[in-house]
Amino acid sequence: MQSETKAFSHFVEFLKSSGVLSADEVDEALAFLDGVCGVVSEGTYTLGYEGLARCIGKKLAFDEQRAFVERHFEEMGEDADARYFFAQSLIDNPTLQQNERIELIGLMPSNYQPFLLKRFSL
Repeated sequence: MQSETKAFSHFVEFLKSSGVLSADEVDEALAFLDGVCGVVSEGTYTLGYEGLARCIGKKLAFDEQRAFVERHFEEMGEDADARYFFAQSLIDNPTLQQNERIELIGLMPSNYQPFLLKRFSL
């Protein structure tokens, strides 16, 4: 549990320090879970990653999402058991076209790709 807490907290700080999300946007994205503290205290890391991805999907245009995944490929692959759900939620953005989903999946860590292709019936 401690390693999950550390990984999630590190990812949140990474999103803020890289300018992808502001502290207010993180708070808003995780409000339904009572913020970062709620995620940590309840151990709802998967839901936390999903909330962050949905926020990024709303904020960034497709080209910005693609650039985010390309630039932060390594961070996407760390703590794969939980961050897979971040990737899935990012790709599940309703504004994305099928070809955009396929392109994002191709940029994801290779261990995510078969599951994402199956999840989105591609």
